Amino acid sequence: MTEESKTTRPRHQTASLIMLILDVMGLGGLLYCTTVVASKFRQIFDDLLEGRGLPTLTQVLLSIPAPIYILCIVAAIAGLVWKEACIKDKSRTLLVNVVALIAVGVLFVVLVVALFSPLIITIGSLKQ
Repeated sequence: MTEESKTTRPRHQTASLIMLILDVMGLGGLLYCTTVVASKFRQIFDDLLEGRGLPTLTQVLLSIPAPIYILCIVAAIAGLVWKEACIKDKSRTLLVNVVALIAVGVLFVVLVVALFSPLIITIGSLKQ
């Protein structure tokens, strides 16, 4: 074993563990947003829009029940932890963790767009 390969393995292991922690924190934040925050927005839309339609993305997001969100996110967290324990090549687990963190970021952006687009549309209609 070369000197470089001895130091690379612990670096990948540490980096993979840090990325796993960031993934779990991101998924926890996404879980909070999809269950608690989305229900608050649902109440706001019911009061504010008074029967007017919502954008399709918002309708889809709000139509999914909270237990489905909880199940999917808990399964994703379990899969990430299981992967960390079972896959020995830490450079692969690091790559999967990076991809998972990017996916969480994209899902968070989609969530924000879906929740705030009706408010932006309503505010735009008030100016007219």
